[in-house]
Amino acid sequence: MLGVETNSLSVSSAKSAVTLRFRMAHNESDWKKFSAMVPNLRERYLAEQNARISAILTDPGKTETDRFWTAMEEMQKQAKVLRQCLDGHSRSKMWLFVLSMVGVGMLRKKDLAEFSEEMQKSVKDSLAAYSKEIRDD
Repeated sequence: MLGVETNSLSVSSAKSAVTLRFRMAHNESDWKKFSAMVPNLRERYLAEQNARISAILTDPGKTETDRFWTAMEEMQKQAKVLRQCLDGHSRSKMWLFVLSMVGVGMLRKKDLAEFSEEMQKSVKDSLAAYSKEIRDD
């Protein structure tokens, strides 16, 4: 193992604040795998989103105006998701990007399986704390 990093993830709600501490081990190999897979993750995700937006634009049950504005709203949402998941990658924040990608379905179980056991466990433990699951397909 080349590096060990301790990070905190905080979640606040009206009633309470929960701070979870993660001791996450990731190595240079995980970083290289992550960096190499990002373009494929992006393209796969965008292919799915483009198909959804295409369906919106061709929905016969809506007017041209409704199709336009619904598609525009969806594209703006997806642009935000892309910025959140793809902008500003760094080794120290890799796990945050991985969690974000899992949260929107961009990174899936088969993708996570390419990382070290320590990284996989850290991600799974983090997701379990929020009752989140990793997409299978």
